[in-house]
Amino acid sequence: MDDDVQVPEITKIHQRFRVGNEELSRWGQRVEAAARGVRDAVKVAKRTKKKKLEGQALASLAQVQQAREEHVEALSASKEAIVIFRELGDQVAEAGARHAAVSAYMGRKKLGEALDEAKKARAIFRKHGLRHDEGRALLVKSCAHKMAQEPLGWPVG
Repeated sequence: MDDDVQVPEITKIHQRFRVGNEELSRWGQRVEAAARGVRDAVKVAKRTKKKKLEGQALASLAQVQQAREEHVEALSASKEAIVIFRELGDQVAEAGARHAAVSAYMGRKKLGEALDEAKKARAIFRKHGLRHDEGRALLVKSCAHKMAQEPLGWPVG
């Protein structure tokens, strides 16, 4: 019931996003503070039942977790965001969450899955004429291909 959410709750969500993103931009020792801020944003979004904000918070959480090399957690948050955005019919946000999932899959050395997600993200970005984002998807796709060809013992499937 998105209409039942009070403006102060929405303001809190945006404040937590802002704090999380500001902390993330400072990087280094501040990643932990960013993680706390974004986790709080996820909790508030879930409590207020604002699905789009929940998806955005989960996508941000995935990025922070990836920065902390928490690949399993990042993948989980990415997948949750993908489901939410798909349910909402927001293909562009879904593609962004898929792009985050690519990095998590690569961190887990699951290169076949990384390539699949990169292809899906690229197709959506291309469909919507988002050339810059399509280029980002191609870049990570090429990185996954390169990793698969390196003699590091990482399976592609």
